[in-house]
Amino acid sequence: MSEEGWKQFLTADPPDWVVLHGGATAVFTTGSAAASIRLAGDIAALPCWLEGSGTVLTVVDDMLTVRLTRDMWQLESEHVDMARAVSAVAAEHGAIPVPSAVQEVQLAIAAKPDQIDVAFWRAVLGYSAIAEDNAVDPLGHGSTV
Repeated sequence: MSEEGWKQFLTADPPDWVVLHGGATAVFTTGSAAASIRLAGDIAALPCWLEGSGTVLTVVDDMLTVRLTRDMWQLESEHVDMARAVSAVAAEHGAIPVPSAVQEVQLAIAAKPDQIDVAFWRAVLGYSAIAEDNAVDPLGHGSTV
């Protein structure tokens, strides 16, 4: 996890992609839920797919959202190639990128490091550890604590 990774991603400026706190994200419209599901399947089959990276694919009606990591700090140089590969597959499917549709809501629970009980918040929210001092929604929908 590094600042260098997300800065490299931004510098490379892969088309279709937006970097928010939750990581690099792209939204594609496909015309139907079935087309979105087919696109998601082909993206998941890419040889550059990074197993265990926390990538989230979400289909809602005629839109597919692809988030490459669970946090911008997890972006590394290989994510640029992955983003380009995802965009290429989306283009082959005739999917239209909609960067303005990328959105994120963050919830911050702030406390001094010696006063926060991260284990409590993990238990209450059903979150998993992503680092020693925080927690993440295992389904990839909620914000990081």
